[in-house]
Amino acid sequence: MMTDGTAEMVRAYEDGLGASLGERGLILLRLVFPDETEASRASTPVGRRDAALLDLFSRMFGGVAEALTDCPRCGEKIEMEVPLDAIRAPAPTDESTRFTLTIDGGQIVYRLPNAGDLAALGAAKELGDVETARRALVRRCFVAKEDRSDLSEHDIERLAAAMSESVAKADPQAQVLLELDCPSCAARWSAPFDIVEFLWRRMEARVSVLLREVHVIASSYGWTEDEILALSPFRRRRYLELIGA
Repeated sequence: MMTDGTAEMVRAYEDGLGASLGERGLILLRLVFPDETEASRASTPVGRRDAALLDLFSRMFGGVAEALTDCPRCGEKIEMEVPLDAIRAPAPTDESTRFTLTIDGGQIVYRLPNAGDLAALGAAKELGDVETARRALVRRCFVAKEDRSDLSEHDIERLAAAMSESVAKADPQAQVLLELDCPSCAARWSAPFDIVEFLWRRMEARVSVLLREVHVIASSYGWTEDEILALSPFRRRRYLELIGA
C-alpha cells in the first residue's frame, strides 16, 4: 500500500528538518512504503529508492521537476524543466544485490549501497569530505573476504571500482546525470540529479502553504490540525473562500 497523505507528508517533513539528504531519502520512503519496517526500507538499494521517489514526486507534483543551476564557466543562472520520464532508468531484470569480486586470487563479497547506508553516512558528522565518505560507503557495503582479513587500501580501491560498475548494471536509477548547456557561453557539462533534493524542496513549499491554511481555518472554526489536514484540497479551498482568506 502506498500513500502520499497530507498529514503523513507534514510529519515526514517535520522529521527531516535539519537532516541530511541521505536521512531525508529514508524518511521519504515512509510515504511510499508505510507498511514496511524501518529495516526493510533501509535495505532498499539506492536506485530502487530513487525510482520509488520519482513515482511519488509525479503523483504529488506532476511529471516535471524545475531546476535552477549556475553555469560553471560564466556563472549565468539557468532555469530548466526536467521531465521525469526522461531520466527514468529501466528497472533491473536481475534482483541480485550481492556480488563477488576476485582480487589477487581471493574473493570479496559486497552488496549494493542502500537507503540506510546513505542515511548513516549523512548522519556521520566526521565524514567531512567526499573521499572519506566514499571509503566509508565501500566499507559499509563489504560483506565478507575469503581469507577473513580486513580490507587493505588496494582492496578498497578495487572494490570501489567494482561497486560503481555493479550499480550501473544492477541499480541504474542510482546514477542519473543531467546533460546541461549554457545559452550564454555555450558551455556543456554534466550534473547529478538527486530526486531527494528536488522532492524535498517541493514538499517544503507545499507544507508552508498547508500550515498557513491550517492556521486560518483553525482560527475560524476551532478544528484540530489533523481534522483540517484530513480534508481534501477542494474542501480546504472552499473553507478558505468562505472565511475570506
